[in-house]
Amino acid sequence: MVKGRLTSRLMGGTLRATLNGQDYQFDDDREIRVGRDPSADMVSANPYVSRDHAVVRQQGDGWILEDRGSRGGTYLGSQRISSLPITAATTVRLGDPHEGDELQLVPSVVLAAVAPAAPAQPVAQAEPVPPVAQAIGANIRMGRPTGVYRTDRPRIRIGRAPDNDVVVDDMLVSRYHAELLASPGGFQIADLGSHNGTFVNGQRVDRAPVGENDIIGLGHQQFRVVGGALEAYEDVGTVEFEASGLSVFVGEGRTILSEVSFTLPENCFLAIVGPSGAGKSTLMKALTGFTPADRGTVLYNGRDLYESIEELRPRIGYVPQDDILHPQLTVRKALGFAAELRFPSDVSKAERDQAVAGVMEELGLTHRADLPIHKLSGGQRKRVSVALELITKPSLLFLDEPTSGLDPGFEKSAMELLRELADGGRTVIVVTHSLQSLHLCDRVIFLAPGGTTAYFGPPKDALEYFAQSDYADVFRTLERDVAEQDFKGRFEQSTFYRQYVSEPAARARLMDKQGAQPAPPRPAQRSWAGQLNVLVRRHLAVIAADRGLLLMLILLAPLLGFALFAVLGSGGLKTTFGDIPGKGHGQVPNTSTMNVLFGIVFCVGLVGVVDSFREIVKELPIVRRERSIGLSLSAYLTSKLVVLVPFVLVQSTVLTLIAVSQQGGPHFSNVLKPPVLELVVDIAATGLAAMVTGLLISAAVTTSDKATPLMAAVVASSLLLAGVLFDLRDKPGIRELSYLTSSRWGFAAAASSTNLKFLEVNQCHEPPHESCDAAWAHKTSVWLTNLAGLGGIMVLGVAGAGYALRRRDPHTRPKRANV
Repeated sequence: MVKGRLTSRLMGGTLRATLNGQDYQFDDDREIRVGRDPSADMVSANPYVSRDHAVVRQQGDGWILEDRGSRGGTYLGSQRISSLPITAATTVRLGDPHEGDELQLVPSVVLAAVAPAAPAQPVAQAEPVPPVAQAIGANIRMGRPTGVYRTDRPRIRIGRAPDNDVVVDDMLVSRYHAELLASPGGFQIADLGSHNGTFVNGQRVDRAPVGENDIIGLGHQQFRVVGGALEAYEDVGTVEFEASGLSVFVGEGRTILSEVSFTLPENCFLAIVGPSGAGKSTLMKALTGFTPADRGTVLYNGRDLYESIEELRPRIGYVPQDDILHPQLTVRKALGFAAELRFPSDVSKAERDQAVAGVMEELGLTHRADLPIHKLSGGQRKRVSVALELITKPSLLFLDEPTSGLDPGFEKSAMELLRELADGGRTVIVVTHSLQSLHLCDRVIFLAPGGTTAYFGPPKDALEYFAQSDYADVFRTLERDVAEQDFKGRFEQSTFYRQYVSEPAARARLMDKQGAQPAPPRPAQRSWAGQLNVLVRRHLAVIAADRGLLLMLILLAPLLGFALFAVLGSGGLKTTFGDIPGKGHGQVPNTSTMNVLFGIVFCVGLVGVVDSFREIVKELPIVRRERSIGLSLSAYLTSKLVVLVPFVLVQSTVLTLIAVSQQGGPHFSNVLKPPVLELVVDIAATGLAAMVTGLLISAAVTTSDKATPLMAAVVASSLLLAGVLFDLRDKPGIRELSYLTSSRWGFAAAASSTNLKFLEVNQCHEPPHESCDAAWAHKTSVWLTNLAGLGGIMVLGVAGAGYALRRRDPHTRPKRANV
């Protein structure tokens, strides 16, 4: 007989238990855990049994059995139970009423702890369990009930505020979230304008009837109405996760993921490994539900993830391979801004700060809270990326290559962190090429090229299965022998397949389907204006924290202005009268006006493009991740304009005033007085058009390296197509192309304002150019046309940047054709 930890005598007496022919005896006051977890007090190997299936504990003078929200349930006869007093010899089944393990429980009178247990007595039937303890269905796993509420009032309000009838401590739930309303013959649930929505059986509703077979979802909370009472359940992370027959096709039916199936118990750590082209990232995307498989089923605690993705998405965290961080910010600030975007606007700053402090403490970042992220080690930066996701307390955490680029020491630390996260109450799934830490995982799935399963099971058994001495040899086998071996067929004939795949995933196979649609973006936690406010403050904080960038924004315009001041000489905008040889007394044409105007226009165009050509591309990983949590792309793009426009306006004004300070003018204008004001407006509009062009470049490319040559091409175009160095009026095609450059319209506007035709001798008074470019004429209509040209470039640039961002949005891409 195997005995539990014993004391001499206890009020509740001794409990004798038998599971799978193994006898146990307990008489202490701790909880007795039953499940597949090797650390449980009574361990089962049956796949129907959950990892943490049930507990037996003392209650008063006796014992009570409690189901821990297991997937398959605990059964007394054919009746599923959630709790059961053990008042006599009792037999229950774990996981299934027919195929589950049989657990016999026999309480005794007060005995000496060392006395032999009494022989088993005939099984007695306990009294029927009240309806409030019944489970909703055999497949759906609700978790442990956290409360039962009376429903004898016409209206029961649910939310985070303390004056609700049902108060829940969940920041994904609004302060006043929903109401349960009594109606003739039953109940209705009504949403109260919540941020994250109210769901019935995975579908978002404004108002809907609910019966005893319906699940109401609010944030991490679930409710059901049973026997006239409202039962509350909280998703605390103990998730069982199943996949069956996941397949993905591209092109003309080419398979890149082929019928992948597996099941994970609670708090499991899974590694997805395999050579390049094996479909690891494709499988990851299918499991998250953000890009569903073309065929197959994913179950979250027995619920179809694809059908309930809108409700379940806040419970899924995803850490991409690229850091989703602003390295200039401190850890605390980065997490603070993330919390603002991830939580509803009715969550107070104190509540957000508390959530940030909690996740920093959990990940060991508290002592680094006020350190800029770029000063952290690679492993610590990865911890901050994980912390961004843990703020909302997800039950499922997915990580794509979290150890990429880390040295072996940091790689080991990162994998140990993920092990701790799984042990702390989450299911963790990681795509990795790292092999040295696979022993930390509970399960590993090896994918062969073509997206087939070569092995799924405990890592320690993988080497024996492949008959290799280390995991690197397994990789070589998968890469080298892919054409010679049927890895999928061989695995399906193995005992590992029967033990870890076919039997555990039987329920998921029964729900197998195809054609799920991509998940829509998560509803925004803040209004458009609220998101804009957060994004602008974050952008300003990034600029303020990046001293190099801040100095560039402050000094670039003055430096270029003083450079122009030094090289342009003086009097370029001056009007003088004198004796003209052969023409008598009159206006003396200036020979440097064009140089002055073109120098200013070119430099301000350079400033505008440099300010913005990397603004979006450097944040693409952040934008993609925040888009999935409800980020508005228009709010994001607008935030860039809100921050950059004032900078460009100040820079262009400073540059212009410095450059013309010794030019003796301007003395002419079309509309605005004094004339220098109109010239400042011309140059500022030119700078804004160039800045928007830079944003378009930044949105159109995928890496910062690709943005640099495009920026150089734009600067060169502004030099060649302005119509100053080269006369483009007699060059069809090139002339029309110049209309797309800010320098062409900007110079024309400045020339019109300063009356270039009157001042400049070389371009407008000497043959063969006696009629200078019509766009330079000193006329109000011409000037307004030039400004409209600059405005058109701004509108096209913003629209193009928005279109480029939208094209990269996975939520707006068309679904692959089903095969």
